[in-house]
Amino acid sequence: MNEHAGVQMTLGTGGSMRIDTIAPDTFRVRFDLDGTFAEPDLVRYDIIRCPQQGSVPAAASRRVVVTSDSAELHIDGEDGQFRLVAANGRELLRTQQQPLDSNTQRFDLIFALVEGESCYGLGNIDSGTIDRRGWKGDIWADDHLVSSAPIPFLMSTRGWALLMNTTRRHSFDIGCTDEDRFRISGEGTGLDLFLFAGSCLAELLHRYTGVAGKPLLLPMWAYGLNYSGRKLSNAQEVVNEAMKFRQLNIPCDLIGLSEDSVESKGNHILHKRWHAERFPMSSHDLVRGVTFLGVLRRKGFKFSLFLRCTYDVTAEEERRTAGNAAEPAPIPAADFPVWYDHLKPFVDDGVAAFVLSVCSPAAAYPDRQWANGMNSAQLHNLYAVLAGKQMYRGFREHTGQRPMIHVERGYIGMQQYIATSSGTYYNLPHAMTDMMNYGLSGHANTTTNMRLISKEGIHSGFLLPWARIHSSQYFLHPSYLEPDLLDMLQIYARLRYRLIPYLYSAAHVANRTGMPIMRAMPLAYGEDPMCRNLRQQYMLGEYLLVVAFGNRVYLPDDEWIDYWTGKRYSGPQWLECDPPERAGGLLFVRAGAIIPMWPVLDYVGQAPVTTVALEVYPHRNSSFCMYEDDGLSFGYENGQVAVTRIECEATPERVVLQIARRDGSYDGMPADRNYELIVHLNAKPVAVTVDGNPCTEQTRRLKSNLVRGWRYDRPNGAVRLFLEEAPEEEGFARIELLLNVPNVPHHSAKRAAPAVRGSSRNGGFDSGSDDGDNQPRRQLSLSGPQAGANKERMKGISAGDAPGPDSVETALSWWRGKMSGTSSDAWRSHLSYACHQIVRRAESCGWEPSEVFGADPDDILQLQGIADPDQGERLLQRLSERYAAHASRNLPCRPTHPAVRGIIAIVEQEIDGDLGLKTLAGRVALHPFHLSRLFPKETGQTFSDYVMSRRMLHARACLEAGCKVYEVASDTGFKDPGNFSKAFSKYWGVPPIYLKNGATSG
Repeated sequence: MNEHAGVQMTLGTGGSMRIDTIAPDTFRVRFDLDGTFAEPDLVRYDIIRCPQQGSVPAAASRRVVVTSDSAELHIDGEDGQFRLVAANGRELLRTQQQPLDSNTQRFDLIFALVEGESCYGLGNIDSGTIDRRGWKGDIWADDHLVSSAPIPFLMSTRGWALLMNTTRRHSFDIGCTDEDRFRISGEGTGLDLFLFAGSCLAELLHRYTGVAGKPLLLPMWAYGLNYSGRKLSNAQEVVNEAMKFRQLNIPCDLIGLSEDSVESKGNHILHKRWHAERFPMSSHDLVRGVTFLGVLRRKGFKFSLFLRCTYDVTAEEERRTAGNAAEPAPIPAADFPVWYDHLKPFVDDGVAAFVLSVCSPAAAYPDRQWANGMNSAQLHNLYAVLAGKQMYRGFREHTGQRPMIHVERGYIGMQQYIATSSGTYYNLPHAMTDMMNYGLSGHANTTTNMRLISKEGIHSGFLLPWARIHSSQYFLHPSYLEPDLLDMLQIYARLRYRLIPYLYSAAHVANRTGMPIMRAMPLAYGEDPMCRNLRQQYMLGEYLLVVAFGNRVYLPDDEWIDYWTGKRYSGPQWLECDPPERAGGLLFVRAGAIIPMWPVLDYVGQAPVTTVALEVYPHRNSSFCMYEDDGLSFGYENGQVAVTRIECEATPERVVLQIARRDGSYDGMPADRNYELIVHLNAKPVAVTVDGNPCTEQTRRLKSNLVRGWRYDRPNGAVRLFLEEAPEEEGFARIELLLNVPNVPHHSAKRAAPAVRGSSRNGGFDSGSDDGDNQPRRQLSLSGPQAGANKERMKGISAGDAPGPDSVETALSWWRGKMSGTSSDAWRSHLSYACHQIVRRAESCGWEPSEVFGADPDDILQLQGIADPDQGERLLQRLSERYAAHASRNLPCRPTHPAVRGIIAIVEQEIDGDLGLKTLAGRVALHPFHLSRLFPKETGQTFSDYVMSRRMLHARACLEAGCKVYEVASDTGFKDPGNFSKAFSKYWGVPPIYLKNGATSG
């Protein structure tokens, strides 16, 4: 048996066979009756990227092994049967009969399938399944959109993949007729296919797209919102609809114009122009600025133009590949100018995208002979790819910028040139499956037409690789929605624009590796058999799990966080739950997630983004690479990309984050970079350090923005911290959050601020280092760091945190800490404090204490019947359990409405400011009456009760830290210390001087 990197042989049964090693673990296998091995059109037109292959040696024996880095192809030179074998000797794939029959002029490949093997790919050809095992059908573009983009690529969980290098009609039978056999058959005297070996589906996709082309990187704005307006609109209507997005504070980047925007709709007629009456334009440069395009361009909008295409695009392909054809085709060049050339004036006017509706040659022109010599049946599958390719290439050569070419049909290689949409308004659940199948076939930039009139449609429509609202002849514009749907759409649109850096980084990964943005579950969890055929859930990028059109989700073996509520779950498990009122579907975050976010913009590029928020959900070891470039040009192909690597290591004792400096650069890159860290934790950390330096905790808003620090955002369960990019000489910033480490001092919020990097931007953390006299205040009266953590949790009970079983343990841990560090005669005071906290919290939620605790609260608080600390602990446990049980039944989930969450953040940061209902309602653009009704629904407390509870908790902490009463009054927003004392006494049952003098350490 001979080993080769490539070989050619004459088969004993007739005909010739050639095998080439194309790349590591990639083989090309060809059969030909005459031994010429002419290159097919997919290779000649540079759609399939195959390196130039010179001559290969003739086989010296009938048993040949062709090798690559980690796989082998074993060939029987008698009949051409072969086996694909991994480096460890495991057989991946084998044929079961002679592939080519010279007598019937057909090819017939039959492979063995093994038990438990699942197969994926084939593009958009059938929305009934993603696991293709059991499927049978033709690889042929349908005249309808149900099977609009067949792709003859299939990959298996067993570690093999296969691509048929042909545009001819052929069929796949994947265990349908015979469950143990996979069959490919069709007409022809030649056969050309690629074989790939890999350890997982992601690796197979990477190798396949190395041949069929990596997914293109769209301009950054294309990952925002695309709105396509109504047919028969005029310029004024287009302007009005576009401006409503700005008026409604709904981010949007692309406005689509229908085909009737141009005067001539004849698809063969060149030199099209704008409709003179409905879309008047001018060639005068000064006047152009006040046309409808000029006005909207100044508001940040891009434009797409809808066109139908039946043009003969094959002539241009032949001109580009002159000399590569086996036989020159008759090309009347004068009769076929370049299709893109007549569109240049539209691009010069500002059109940045095109929507192409391409013909189906076999159906529209069954008898047509095309310029490259093909008939319509031969061109049928290929036509859409050639049209998209020429639009992409023309725009690139004309402008030097990335185009957005939207085509709903395709074939092999489509991912290099176009974006697609699937489905219509009424079959969106099926469209989700179509898009997953696209991703499993190497195509990343997919979407569907958003079902704007349903919560589920808004949810699924915004959480896709790109987002599109398509009106067609209907009135599908956000301004026509009822208030609750409009409110939801605003939430999702802003969320999407905040996620732009996350989605754009995923697009970069797709462009580099073939891993799609929208990832079917087998791509992420291929070892889990439950994920093999999940069709209504998918991973959006690496960390977000989206459920579309359903309330049932399978959580694989990982830790998961409900994005809307913050509740945590452990997989694997099936879970059935409903989303909150203002959400249209389920959305989960995989623990370990690091998600970069922008501030909300009206459109991409509205302003330089110098501060990026990093939402971190610590869990074991995780990382994320954020990719940035200029968003428009092809500079990224030449390395003009900045990559920021963020790593997180989480243990029970600490969370360590490392944020590297940006590696690389691009034109227009901001010189400065700041980060807002939002680290989601179950409890407040004991201390935070930046680059080894203690970082100040900010517990109140001071008048200065000069000192940096961190704070614990209790309503959202997150540590917030601002910092600048690491200096060049250091390379990275290291942030450490200490959770519960023995012998680590608990630093007071009032200690002098260290010199650490940070940010003092408006809206961030206002902070200060001292009280004005430069004397540090005394520490809180705690029994070590654990007592400090438990004290904060006890405050959390009165602060409104939704309690669960953990609140019982919190109370008991706090109590035991007190008992271990206090005199024997002080236990009754501590017990009184703890019981009072729990009862007070119940009252602040609007509950009658008797319905919560089953007794008269006055009797509880007098505690006459408690004889010793053991009885006290049992009472505290009983009260905590009843409180937690009642709260779990009656408290709402964590606030989901952005206005309420914004108000909570304002209250936390500006506790000494004007926190009146009217003032804050104006700051979040709500009517005060609406806010007064909304706030209790979201938090379980009235607005005034919430503000007072936050002020009183802050006041108590400051008094216990040694602050003077008049200082605390000012710091909590009271102009008169007397009014503050009255409010404090009413709330806590004791005057502030009682705590100031240390009567209780609480």
